[in-house]
Amino acid sequence: MREGHLPHMSLFRTLTAMALLTAASVATACTDTDRDNGTEPERGASPHAAVPKLPAYPAEALPCPPAGYLCSRLDPGDTLVVARWPDHTTELRVLVPLPPHPDPSEAARRRDAVVRGLLAWQDTPLRLVIVHDDPGDGVDIRVRWTDHMDGDQVGRVQTTLELRNGEARYQVQLFELLSPPVREGSPAERIRERLRRTAAHEMGHALGLGHSDRPEDIMYPEDRSAEPSARDYRTLAELYQLPPGSRLVLPPSP
Repeated sequence: MREGHLPHMSLFRTLTAMALLTAASVATACTDTDRDNGTEPERGASPHAAVPKLPAYPAEALPCPPAGYLCSRLDPGDTLVVARWPDHTTELRVLVPLPPHPDPSEAARRRDAVVRGLLAWQDTPLRLVIVHDDPGDGVDIRVRWTDHMDGDQVGRVQTTLELRNGEARYQVQLFELLSPPVREGSPAERIRERLRRTAAHEMGHALGLGHSDRPEDIMYPEDRSAEPSARDYRTLAELYQLPPGSRLVLPPSP
């Protein structure tokens, strides 16, 4: 997500038509908007660690759902790979540590703002469990803090969908938020509000959403919306009706 600037079109999960069927791993990253390459330690044993079998899906690409914005940033004939948490996953454990800050109370307020943003997606459809102390194993998403990002980026996420022999595994490899350093006169409340909104946007990516084409949606690539919209929730519901690893295509213009 970027602040005050409309980025180039997201490259989120737009692949050539047959890439899904041949690739062992599909990285989902916005190259110049919210996401960069990054690494994350292997997730430990958790209730979601089993690799599910993919349900049967047609060899041909499916038409894009008419509701929501799953395909809003595709060109006619382009293909989108459905990358999301598998159906057996019902709960995600999200580690949100304190950001580095000389004032412990302000660090706690920044973390609380992020938690509020994450929980905007509670039970839609996954249960989110926020963890403050690193348990070592059993964490699905680890929020990382940084005091610098390129340009006007304020957050980034990288996810992967691995497809091997009819099995799928979805992981969040990177979930990073900008916590700017303290400067004299810096507006603390504005920083916390930006963190809340950014966390909500990036959590949408972590759940599998791409960018919206309307500024009233939290998944719009520029910071315009304060909360997920009804259209955001509807698009996520459409996404979780589709098998992970299936392909959507935007039909060519007549």
